[in-house]
Amino acid sequence: MIDASLEMPDKVRELQIKLYRKAKSEPEFRFYQLYDKVYREDVLLRAWTLAKANQGAPGVDGESFEDIETRGMEPNAFGYRPKRSAQDAIQAVDKLLYEGYTDVVDADLSKYFDTIPHSELIQCVARRIVDKHMLHLVKMWLKVPVEERDEKGKKRLTGGKDNDRGTPQGGVISPLLANLYMNRMLKGWKQTKRGEQYRARIVNYADDFVILSRGNANEALERTRGVLERLGLTLNERKTSIRNARKERFDFLGYTFGPHFSRRTSYRI
Repeated sequence: MIDASLEMPDKVRELQIKLYRKAKSEPEFRFYQLYDKVYREDVLLRAWTLAKANQGAPGVDGESFEDIETRGMEPNAFGYRPKRSAQDAIQAVDKLLYEGYTDVVDADLSKYFDTIPHSELIQCVARRIVDKHMLHLVKMWLKVPVEERDEKGKKRLTGGKDNDRGTPQGGVISPLLANLYMNRMLKGWKQTKRGEQYRARIVNYADDFVILSRGNANEALERTRGVLERLGLTLNERKTSIRNARKERFDFLGYTFGPHFSRRTSYRI
């Protein structure tokens, strides 16, 4: 049972619904006034109540910025999104394999969250958010110093005003911003019709993704490598590979796909 104190206040929920519907019905609409919604008393009270209930632990909430950006996300992105999960991404991969997309690019990004370029990321945000105060708030989030401890327990600071890459680990908005930047690659793939060209599909969850194709995995990998380089990102070449899922296994989100053998019968299943 949900604690009554954590239930969504009517006016806050009404605000979220309005922003959601506006963003969904008008994909090209740009929001000029949002900052005043952030410091509304009822919104702040809602945020404080959630933070207190969660003992201040970082996480993803459902405030207005996410409501707006979610509508621009590609459907093959499953991470940190309402009503989507890692299990949904796994099922999508399984379905594509069953449909014959068995030539697989098992991709691994190198330090994705730490290498997202701030300037390009802010451009992504600004495509929908025009409110200068909100954009300034996002920039401050990106520049905030983060205190960490090394393997010996010694404190160290990362990030800060001189840093021009990466989203703060544990920041409440970091998963959303990471999703938003990854969406550039997914949207570009769709708009340039690479899926049709390579007979391939991408399934993405946060910084993990696989490309499943029908015989064009090498071409899809080369294209993706070039796109990522233009975005300021790199593949971990040591961990990125091409797999024939009819004969070889690959891992995605903790699950292993590919041929399996029954110990009881010794037949491949």
